[in-house]
Amino acid sequence: MQSIKIDTKTNGRESVATALLLFTIFCAPLFTTLGTSRTVNNKIALFQIAFVLLLAPEVAHRARAIFRNSRTTKLIFFTSLTIIYSQFLFIEHSSPSRTLIYLTQPVFFLAATYWFSSNRLHKLTLLAAAQSLSTIVFGTTVLTPHLLNPGDFHRLSSLDAELLVYRHIRHLNYDIASTVVLSTAALFALAKSKLLVASILTSILIAGALTVLSGGRGGLMAIIFFFAGLTLAPGERRLAFFAFLGFLTGCVLAGLVFPSAVDWMWQRTAASSLNNASSGRLSIWSDTIMTWLQCAPVNGWLLGCGPDSFRSLQLRPGLTHPHSSLVQALLEFGLAGLALLSVLFALAARYTARTIHPRPDKPTQSLALGLCAMLFFSLVDGLLYHGTPLLICVMLAAYLFAKHLERPFPPACSRHLKQPPCRCSR
Repeated sequence: MQSIKIDTKTNGRESVATALLLFTIFCAPLFTTLGTSRTVNNKIALFQIAFVLLLAPEVAHRARAIFRNSRTTKLIFFTSLTIIYSQFLFIEHSSPSRTLIYLTQPVFFLAATYWFSSNRLHKLTLLAAAQSLSTIVFGTTVLTPHLLNPGDFHRLSSLDAELLVYRHIRHLNYDIASTVVLSTAALFALAKSKLLVASILTSILIAGALTVLSGGRGGLMAIIFFFAGLTLAPGERRLAFFAFLGFLTGCVLAGLVFPSAVDWMWQRTAASSLNNASSGRLSIWSDTIMTWLQCAPVNGWLLGCGPDSFRSLQLRPGLTHPHSSLVQALLEFGLAGLALLSVLFALAARYTARTIHPRPDKPTQSLALGLCAMLFFSLVDGLLYHGTPLLICVMLAAYLFAKHLERPFPPACSRHLKQPPCRCSR
């Protein structure tokens, strides 16, 4: 009887945590109407902390088990906390408000890993539904005024203050990428239901249309990278092809109905110089690296200039980040932070490579490729600066890690090593 009571309490708290998480994902675009990017990030971090606290006993138990069995995870977890916490002690340009969201992510990752330890596919579909509905509802709300006046598509990047929901049109592109990744994974999980498959393909088609209408070139490249990997990977390709076809159909329809949106994307891409074609990113990265090089060896080169130092140093008035996760990590956390982020990128790539075998778990494979696509997107935009896409990336990593803890991938076969026959294909 006692165990039943404990399970009931756990399920009750987990249900509340699930509702809180879905609420955060769906309503995140609304938070942008309440303040700056920094305050929005703080709000999302507070929701993540509440999620962790609701599952605290189970998370603590799971964390102890993980740390006992995985030295790599333990090392990365405590190294990340040490690097972030050091900003309070040594760095003069650190922003306490920005530090909060960084400190939250390692603990939130453990909580999400526990959350995905049961009913994994069901929770994946809930995340996909919440993200898809949010993107479609708020993305359509933002773009509707411009659909009624197609001639001002070229002004979207300068209309931040006039946007009804998102603070910047690129924030919509982050949500579109998250929608495509989560929806495609849910497509494999719900493949037996024709009605659900049709609804998911429709949401992917709408995401394609929103990509063109919002002029998201970085997001478009990341999504094409994602679908290319998914259609070339072993295993079921039919649904991946249909998803890709749905996305391309949305892009084509949007371009045919609103050719000015395509013209806007092309004019920026065919600019006179590579720097202009990148919307000034090359000069931003160069100036950021030069600023880092001028810092002191310990407080600058090794540990960085502190969270949110791009804004506090006013490297580009009006911008809050350097539009690259690697450059951002170098400036904020120095060589230590850049090394840590590079290790995380390598682990994501290694895990994705291990999903490439003749009988893959397609939802897991699609999420692994999706995480790599999101990280690729972050190389040319502020994906890991803003709270919502950062939360989604952590959730993707937690899903993959929970799956790995449950049943590690089989080792690859080798004809050159003397070992028992590989049974991974049986």
